Amino acid sequence: MKKKKKKKKKKKKKKKCRVDKQKVSPSCRMCGEGEESVAHITAECKMLAQKYYKNWRHDQVAQIIHLQLCEKLDFERDEKWYNLSPETVLESENIKILWDYQIQNDLPIEANKPDIVALDKIMRKCFIIDVACPFI
Repeated sequence: MKKKKKKKKKKKKKKKCRVDKQKVSPSCRMCGEGEESVAHITAECKMLAQKYYKNWRHDQVAQIIHLQLCEKLDFERDEKWYNLSPETVLESENIKILWDYQIQNDLPIEANKPDIVALDKIMRKCFIIDVACPFI
């Protein structure tokens, strides 16, 4: 007979603290502010949001939107979104697409770098696309 190895289940910090009465803090190990949970780690943690949220989650969603927009407007792009590294400026006779480009304006605005800006030269309209990926 083969002996079955007992797998030790990892206990959540919250359970260790509240149920098992261990001296383990349920607060986030990165920022120390919120309770360490899936919702906190993916959407609320200030330490992770600055480093990983923009690069992993936010930019990947924006890249897919950028790819779809380029395909619809007949710009030549790689079909595989994961190979995509969007150019800062794409331009044709009718339209200009800006990726993560700082917009100049009259008033000093801190957040003046939208994810995607599409400028329609014929209709003289500007479409601003700014992606947000909240935890659901």
